[in-house]
Amino acid sequence: MRVAQLERLDGTKDLRRCYHCDEFSLYNLSDEVITRKGKKTPHKYMKLIATFDIESTTIKCERPYGFMYIWTMEIGGYSIYGNTWRDFTGFLERLIDFFSLSEDKRLIIWIQNLSFETQFMTPFLIRAFEELEVFATDVRKPIKLTVKAGIEFRCTYRLSNMNLDKMCKFEKGMIHKKLVGDLDYSIVRTPETKLKLREFSYCISDTVTLAEWVAATLRNNNDTFFTTPVTSTGYVRRDCRNGTKKERGYRNYFNKNLLTIDVYKMLKEAGRGGNTHANRLLANKIIDNVDSWDLVSSYIYSLLARKYPITKFTPYGRVDNIEELERLAKKYALLFRVVLINPRVKAGVPFPYLPIAKKTSLSGNIVNDNGRVLRVEPVADGLASIGFTVTDIDWEIISREYDFDAVLIYDVMIAKRGFLPACIRQTIKDYFIKKCELKEQIKEAERWLEDLERQHKQHTKAYKIHLEELKDLQYKYGKMKNRLNGIFGMMYTDVVRESYELDESGEWVKPPKMSDEQIEKALSDYNNSFNSFLVYAHGVFCTAWSRLSFEDLTEACNNRKKGNVSIYGDTDSNKAIINDESDLLAFNARVEKQCDKTDAYCIVNNHKYYLGVAEKETKREKYQKFKTLGAKKYCYFDSEGLHVTVSGVIKDLAPKELKSVENFNKGFVFHKAGGKTLYYNDEPIHTIEVDGCTIETASNIGMVDSTYTLGLTTDYERILAYYAQSF
Repeated sequence: MRVAQLERLDGTKDLRRCYHCDEFSLYNLSDEVITRKGKKTPHKYMKLIATFDIESTTIKCERPYGFMYIWTMEIGGYSIYGNTWRDFTGFLERLIDFFSLSEDKRLIIWIQNLSFETQFMTPFLIRAFEELEVFATDVRKPIKLTVKAGIEFRCTYRLSNMNLDKMCKFEKGMIHKKLVGDLDYSIVRTPETKLKLREFSYCISDTVTLAEWVAATLRNNNDTFFTTPVTSTGYVRRDCRNGTKKERGYRNYFNKNLLTIDVYKMLKEAGRGGNTHANRLLANKIIDNVDSWDLVSSYIYSLLARKYPITKFTPYGRVDNIEELERLAKKYALLFRVVLINPRVKAGVPFPYLPIAKKTSLSGNIVNDNGRVLRVEPVADGLASIGFTVTDIDWEIISREYDFDAVLIYDVMIAKRGFLPACIRQTIKDYFIKKCELKEQIKEAERWLEDLERQHKQHTKAYKIHLEELKDLQYKYGKMKNRLNGIFGMMYTDVVRESYELDESGEWVKPPKMSDEQIEKALSDYNNSFNSFLVYAHGVFCTAWSRLSFEDLTEACNNRKKGNVSIYGDTDSNKAIINDESDLLAFNARVEKQCDKTDAYCIVNNHKYYLGVAEKETKREKYQKFKTLGAKKYCYFDSEGLHVTVSGVIKDLAPKELKSVENFNKGFVFHKAGGKTLYYNDEPIHTIEVDGCTIETASNIGMVDSTYTLGLTTDYERILAYYAQSF
């Protein structure tokens, strides 16, 4: 037995007894189970809360590889540890035998980053138990891994969408905090290494805090192991599904929107995310006095204030010209294929709309603006063309942004247009109302605290009560905000899921491209399931509507005659030079009018909260300096200091390393903020020797400190150089 020292959130410390797996008596554990009859297997879960974590060392060589040197487990309030995979699988075998676990009676073991542990432990689980099942969204991205003998591993990161440190701070009812910075990963350790107290405590802390989080989140959501979802989106899905069950006739509505394989394929081709782009005229330049405008809950606004296909898409026939297409678009939701002849972006458009990655045909050479089509040029004498599958909403944006000599429109599909069903709209709005109510309550609690502070009453009972109230409200607000943001992810979930599997040796098997027969079967299964209630077309059209809102915001931020220029945009925000806010005020007036028409607002404490309006993030002051090198790559300086946003760079460390906006250039290297590079090694079980210790290992992940070098692609650098003098 060893002792670990844990830190509580209140700053105090306590000691915890920790047992080696070989010395721990399973009679300490409760054999209580929870049962759900009449449902699919399993029918029983052990009531024990169990968590698992490993620590690994990386050997730096030509291809770095890692191995586990300690594992920890929290089960039923006891801390267990071991040093080898035989220790771990042996302990699982004891649990299975002691509790008579089976496919029908399981123990759930929660893991914070299941994809990491899966890479290490899978070969040993297969050796010990043979049969595994995996539920994964992609290769090396499992959500659930099941040992058929009765152990079910679940991923808490997919359930929370947060790292463990934030989970401990965020979830109501936590006792301990995750220890941070007490384990130097550059030190090579083996299973024979005697860990110091602070190192051992760090390892134990992870499973203790994770177990507390599981208990707290089950309690706070009034869930059991049967009812808790496997991902964060599942909470919203459950509420929306329950809402549809209460509405008579919803199943008929769902059946009216069933997908055929042809429509599904077109929706897949048309579907895309938000716009993220930098203005080629101003990229790679330092810009002074920049404003930032954000849309309020843009996707939620789209779901409540816009109209959607509410019947099946049916073939229309031939469309001979744009005028006929636009007449159709006034009456129906449209899905169609289009080929643009000699397309070129209009002058002054900051963010070209057409994504090269979504093209369905091409004749000619694309002039590439960081992944977007500036124009298509013929290879030789003749016409240049490019094809896409689009909705009528996409077509409106394309028409605003591009000129072309001719257009071919075909495979036109039409559907009746209307608002989303009342039950789904109401569930979405309920989330929004609760978020706004909590926002008002937080303001009130903050005012009480400020008043008491002015009276120097920070140590009074009243102050402590209001402080606890504020913490509780902030927890509820964060939770509601996450749920509200998860609604779009739920709506845009693909109804045809590929099945990723582990083979007999534990290696990932990426499924081959699905045949039409397989797609039709998957669609049939989805359409016929009484658990299904979402319409895939709604998710595709939601993203299109939100891109149109972004386009409207961009136009309001990009009126050169009024001295406004949009510099950088990302999904629902614009960084821009704004000298005249009249276009933005007019934009908000139009959005508010639409909200009033469609009930896309709420009133709390006489304050009217509108969805979809543009809010000025830089109300107090502009960014003093701003610079971007392309999508997801920018920095700015304000009174609070330097801020850096670069995909792949650690946000908290980057400003100190960059030092100034002037250093944000091609070739700058982030070292400390560069994060980690992961090397996945798929290997059978074997032994290695490290520092005289013989270690049984297998598949693993080698982790080494990485660097990140700011760069520009050759094509993008050429585009920026061409337009450098245009502004």
